[in-house]
Amino acid sequence: MKTIFVTPALSWHPSKYFSAGAGFSFVHSSGLFTRAVCFAPPGVPDPITGATGCTVPGGLLEGRLRLTDTANAFTYNVGLLGKPTDNWKIGFRYRARTDLVFDNADVKFGGAGFAANRSIKASVRPIPLPPVIDVGVFWQIDRSWGAEFVYEHVRWSEFKKIAALFPATTVFLGTPVPGFNLPEKWQDTGTLRLGSYYLLNTNWEIRGGIALGETPIPNRTLNPAIPGADQLSLTAGLGYKLGSLSVDLGYAAVFYKTRRITNNELEGLPATGVPFTGAPGKDKHEIFNNFVSLSFGYRF
Repeated sequence: MKTIFVTPALSWHPSKYFSAGAGFSFVHSSGLFTRAVCFAPPGVPDPITGATGCTVPGGLLEGRLRLTDTANAFTYNVGLLGKPTDNWKIGFRYRARTDLVFDNADVKFGGAGFAANRSIKASVRPIPLPPVIDVGVFWQIDRSWGAEFVYEHVRWSEFKKIAALFPATTVFLGTPVPGFNLPEKWQDTGTLRLGSYYLLNTNWEIRGGIALGETPIPNRTLNPAIPGADQLSLTAGLGYKLGSLSVDLGYAAVFYKTRRITNNELEGLPATGVPFTGAPGKDKHEIFNNFVSLSFGYRF
């Protein structure tokens, strides 16, 4: 899922020690959900592959679905900033919850059993973008050196499930497929971030940071549809300024904790079929991300 926030904001500075701000956000999101489904009853061989269950690809009792849609929503942000001394700043930010409503999703099916009904419209249960709270402290150590610590809390416990309702005409080998209902039951998360910068001279600045983040996905609902794990992020950056022109180069490496699946929620449509049988404790997720950014700025 890709999400874009457009947030015009206003700020108010009643004194040099305190300021407040607020913004109104337009949110646009595009979602893509793909999943393999298995309708083979336990112990019954597939008519094409002869294998029991869906252990061999390409069987008659195996299908695939691909769901896509876009959604628009609105939310708001508020922030407070205190400056008790010239060297310290304390900030607070709150972003309110909003729901993404994918109510006209395109669903395409694959597999021999879906040959007579390969494309439909579906309604997806609203997916929440939960409330976010950030609290930060900035310390100006000296004229050239500054550091910032931020704690972020996200109420992911409001994300209970992914569910979709299909039209009554949706069938698989003559059997109605009313939709799917996949439990998520995510948990609230906390993230710690520490960043610092140092001015080498009037033109050059170096930056670095570290972050520790919790995953909201509990072991009991971890599955390949939305993988996730606790993570460690390391960042580094270099900035150059010459008059009104600025150039910034940044790099981030994100290391995710290896997770092993300890449940049987691997794949499937629980409302109509049976899950693919995984091997709890053996199937695992290994994820690593890294990003490079380059930006140019000009101050008028």
